[in-house]
Amino acid sequence: MKIFINPGHGYKIDGSKSNKSSRPSFSQDYDPGAVGLNGYLEATVNLAIAHKLSNRLRDHAELKIYQSGGLWRGPNDYSIKDICEAANNWGADCLLSIHANASNDRSAQGISTHYQMLDTNNADKYEKGKTLAEITQSRLISAFGDYGKSHDNGMILDSLQVLRDTKCPGVLVEIGYITNPLDEIKMQQDFWQDSAAYGLTLAFNDYLELGMYPRPPMPNADKTIIECPYIEPMTDVALGCKGHDVRWIQWQLNLCGISLAIDGDYGPMTEAAVRFYQGNIDLNPDGVVGTQTRSILRTVTEYCPYREPTDTILLGSKGNNVRWVQWHLNRTGVNLNTDGVFGPMPDFAVRDFQLNNNLIVDGVVGSRTRAMLKSATQACPYNEPLRSLKQANAGAGVCWVQWQLKRNGAQLPLDGRFGPATDAEIRNFQESNALLADGIVGPQTRAKLKE
Repeated sequence: MKIFINPGHGYKIDGSKSNKSSRPSFSQDYDPGAVGLNGYLEATVNLAIAHKLSNRLRDHAELKIYQSGGLWRGPNDYSIKDICEAANNWGADCLLSIHANASNDRSAQGISTHYQMLDTNNADKYEKGKTLAEITQSRLISAFGDYGKSHDNGMILDSLQVLRDTKCPGVLVEIGYITNPLDEIKMQQDFWQDSAAYGLTLAFNDYLELGMYPRPPMPNADKTIIECPYIEPMTDVALGCKGHDVRWIQWQLNLCGISLAIDGDYGPMTEAAVRFYQGNIDLNPDGVVGTQTRSILRTVTEYCPYREPTDTILLGSKGNNVRWVQWHLNRTGVNLNTDGVFGPMPDFAVRDFQLNNNLIVDGVVGSRTRAMLKSATQACPYNEPLRSLKQANAGAGVCWVQWQLKRNGAQLPLDGRFGPATDAEIRNFQESNALLADGIVGPQTRAKLKE
C-alpha cells in the first residue's frame, strides 16, 4: 500500500530552498503557514507529525512525504498542483494532508477532517474518502484521551485542490488551532505530536487493514527531575505578576514538558500553559497558581494523563479509569490501545500481570493490583542523595527521601523540606526496620528505603 503524506507549508518538496525574491511569505525561502501567538509555526508542527507518522508506518506501507512549500505558484516552488501530480504519478492508494487551523478568534479550537465532495464521474473515490475521513476523525479525537483533548469539529465536505486533483481518496486534517494559545502550547509538546501521529496511524491501519498493533505514545518518559534554583512562591501568582515567583512556575512547567521561556513574566503564554496544566490534573483551569496548583507542580514526576481510579475495574468497564489501567500496563511492555474499553485484551493483560506479581489472577483491577501497577511502572524521579540528611535540610535529596517514604505508605507532601513530619516518618521507618531511630538518613537507612 502507498500512502502519500503532505505536511502543509514549509520548504519545497525536496527540502531545499526557493530563491524566488518576491515570494509573499515569512522569508524568501520558507512558507510558515499560520503563526501562533508565541511564534510557533504551522509548518513546524505539520512536518513534526508527518515524521512521527512515517516512523510508525514505514515498516507496514510505502510512504512519500512531500512538503508543499506554499499555496502559490512560482518558478522554484512546488505548488499544490505539483503535489497532486506527484501523488498521481506515484500511484498513491491514499493521501493525507496535515495542517493546523487559524482564526482571528483566539478561542477557536478543535480538530476537523476534510474530504472531497461527490464527483459524479468518480463516486468510488468519494465513498472511500468519506470512509477514510470518518475513521481519521474518530481515531484522532480518541488518541488524545484527556491529555491535550480538543473539540471534535467533525468531518467537513470540501473541495480542496489537494483532494480534488488527486486520483486516490484522501483527507486533509486540521489538527487544531495554532492561533489558540492553549492549542499552540499543546502542539509544541512531543507527546501531543506523537498522539496525533498515533491517531493517524490507527486510522490508516483501520482503513488499509495493515494488521498493525501500534504502541501508544509514552508521556514524559525517563524524565530526571533536577533541583529548581527558585524558591516556591507563598502567595497566589497570576497574569501580570513578575519576578522569581513566576520563574519557579515556569521552571516547574518546563519539567512537565511545556516549553516556556523562564523570563519571570507571567504573560499570556504562561497563563495559557498554567490553564493547560490545570485542566490536565482536574483543577479549575483559572490560570491562577494557588495552593493546590503549587502543591502538584512541586511534585512533578513522569506524568500519567489519567487520574488513578478508586473504583474496581473489570471486563466491560469503560472510560478514563480503564485508560489509567491501559497506560500503566503499556509501561510494563504490553501493547494496548488506550481506548478506555476494558475488553478481552486488557483482561488478558491484567491476568498476566497478576500472575507475574503473585496476585489473585481474576482480571479485576482492585486496590492491590493498582498499587502493584504503580510500583512496577514508576521509578523515583529524584536522584539519591550522596550525603546524610536530617531535620532542617531541604532540596531534591529530601524529595527522594519523601518519595521513598510515600512508597512505603507514609502520608507526606513531596515539598523537599525535612520538617517534623518527615522526621517522625523516618524514625518510624527506622524503628520498624531494626535501624537506629535517630532521624538521620544515612547509607543504611537509604539502602533500606530502596528495598
